[in-house]
Amino acid sequence: MKRCLPPECHVTRIENRHGGGVPDVYIQHGGVAFWVELKVANRARVNLRPEQVVWHLRESAAGGFSYVLVKCPHPPYLRAYLGSSAPLIASQGLSGGEVVAEADTPAALMEALRADAKARTLAALRPHADGGPAAAPGPGEKAPDPKAGGK
Repeated sequence: MKRCLPPECHVTRIENRHGGGVPDVYIQHGGVAFWVELKVANRARVNLRPEQVVWHLRESAAGGFSYVLVKCPHPPYLRAYLGSSAPLIASQGLSGGEVVAEADTPAALMEALRADAKARTLAALRPHADGGPAAAPGPGEKAPDPKAGGK
């Protein structure tokens, strides 16, 4: 995958031999950082370990976000799910969870993930009416479009 990404992507592969559920890759792309768990679907099944599901849920609960990137057996060949929907992906496979991007090439998928991550980051930094920080979109919610003027 790394060979197919734009050269401005800084990709760190996480070698995690002790478990803990930490995703496979940390990506910095165009000023936006995000975590990606890499999976290959076996037919419609996506094998996420319980500790991976917990990691994604804890990241979301702490206000962060992550993605589960699945290589599918049919077009579109690459599908990215929001990490907070990991329990649905683990239980329902390709039909579960919130798909945030689909593409046939890693470069196209990375560009879509960068745009989604940027929108989620900007939404989290935008203050609420009460002056506190805005919450990042949860499962089933779309990140606001940063070009839409802040609402």
